[in-house]
Amino acid sequence: MKFFSPSMIIIIYFLYAHEATAARPIRGFYEVPTSSELSDVARIPVKFKSQSYAELETKIEFPLPLELTGVQQLILIEKESPNTNTWIGSQVNGECQKKDRYFVCNMKFKNLTCSTEKAALFIQENYPSAQFNSRVMLSQQFCGEPIGILTYKLRGGIDEK
Repeated sequence: MKFFSPSMIIIIYFLYAHEATAARPIRGFYEVPTSSELSDVARIPVKFKSQSYAELETKIEFPLPLELTGVQQLILIEKESPNTNTWIGSQVNGECQKKDRYFVCNMKFKNLTCSTEKAALFIQENYPSAQFNSRVMLSQQFCGEPIGILTYKLRGGIDEK
């Protein structure tokens, strides 16, 4: 009994493989510019979705790390126009560009909800106690001046597994 022809199986395989690749989140990192004493905790891994996972991005959606704000917040940023590096969103403005094989966005946030108390609880539950003070200080710094850099490697992401 034959359900699918060999050519039909190949077509289904390629359609499924393409969809599976497009649905997979990208891994990158969010980095808070900070003093050298906090630099060892300033780069935080993030998983996020981009529109195409390619070199000509026009929209990116990513969660701000809970250890920074203490509150779950999904950030959407879109390219303002085709011939600019300016990106905008309701909570963020940024300058984004391709650098070598990386996509890098320097961002400045506005109207964020921050709870350094909730961030401290998250940090206490998810990180070694030796990092607690540094990570809380980073959260306080970020909430006071919400800026940072989102980076990921084009075509596959950073540290993809």
